[in-house]
Amino acid sequence: MEFEDLSGQIMGFAIEVHKILDPGLSEFTYEGCLAYELPKKKISCERQKEIPVLYEELNPECGY
Repeated sequence: MEFEDLSGQIMGFAIEVHKILDPGLSEFTYEGCLAYELPKKKISCERQKEIPVLYEELNPECGY
């Protein structure tokens, strides 16, 4: 499948998820629902991966 075709399909699914849930929720919520929908459409995906972040001496545990 061409990259543009795949991108267009994924954007369409993301818009559908957003329409169902309405605006105002966290990105994490929309991401989870999209990650649920994509495999149903035979599109494999991975959720955001946590990466270690160190800010000065602080480890905020929020690196995505």
